[in-house]
Amino acid sequence: MLVLFFTIIFIAELIIAGWLIGGIASLNKKVCALNQEVIDFQPQIKTCLENLRAKTNKVLSGLECVTDFVAKKKDFCKESFKKNLTTKIILSVLKIYAKRLVTLIEVAFAIKKLLK
Repeated sequence: MLVLFFTIIFIAELIIAGWLIGGIASLNKKVCALNQEVIDFQPQIKTCLENLRAKTNKVLSGLECVTDFVAKKKDFCKESFKKNLTTKIILSVLKIYAKRLVTLIEVAFAIKKLLK
């Protein structure tokens, strides 16, 4: 009776081992096929990555141009703000007729700018 029990268990183990080996073999074939597809697709991936790198570099150079433009505009805005603030302070302190004083201040700033 014990021999029959061990024989049945041994046959069951053989069946399970065969099933596992068959599954591993089929998975191995699928992985090999997928690996071949990846190897075939590699040149296309390389060209796509090179194109992406080129476009990224182009975007970065564009961003550098934008930051330079913003920096120039920032300086221009600061200068304009200083001029306007100076004009307002002088007008409020002196309380002189505004049109004449604004004209004089604009001429003074223009001369200062030309002398630079």
